[in-house]
Amino acid sequence: PDRAGRWLREEHRPDVDRFLALLILGLYGAYGVSMGLFTGAGPGGVSALKLPLMFTLTQAVCFPAFYVINCRIGPAFRPWQCRRVLLLAASANAAAVASYAPLSYFFALTTSATDGGYAFLVFMHIAVFGIAGLLSVGLVAWLFRAAAFLRGRPMRAVTVWLWGLLYGVVGAEMSWAMRPWIGWPGEPYRFFKGTHGSFLESLLRVVEIVFQ
Repeated sequence: PDRAGRWLREEHRPDVDRFLALLILGLYGAYGVSMGLFTGAGPGGVSALKLPLMFTLTQAVCFPAFYVINCRIGPAFRPWQCRRVLLLAASANAAAVASYAPLSYFFALTTSATDGGYAFLVFMHIAVFGIAGLLSVGLVAWLFRAAAFLRGRPMRAVTVWLWGLLYGVVGAEMSWAMRPWIGWPGEPYRFFKGTHGSFLESLLRVVEIVFQ
């Protein structure tokens, strides 16, 4: 906590920012490979690029709302401090996701290429990202409350969790827009499939496979 606090107060540390950003991209890339291996080595390499890009774009889309929340009912961080808070949150998220990577590789290589195997992998990845997302949003809420307390500003953690819900919805839809991550069994792999449908519709389709 003390080290994170000092880092949030030091404006001229772009070297640390760059290092952490590269580390985050590397951890996401390592997990992304395991997501695409269900359909082959090539899709695994594509997913290694897509996953870091997805989180980068999600943070870019959600940053304005995050900054406004911070100014109105948060610790009133400056823009560069908000960027660092999001870097810390992303690092926690990436570390949690990457810690599951060995198991993800195992299941990707041993799960049969059937509709049932596909549904299992989809739910597994959703669970991994959901748990990692809760961890990162919890870190943001903790940093906000600690900083707001030190500055004598009122702060309700529920507000950060509402932003976290927005972040999760945007991230889920972003993953759908940049699909396929795993590749539907029996269909040829394509880098993009267009933007028709939504993440929720795809999830309901997988649920139908499980319970049919």
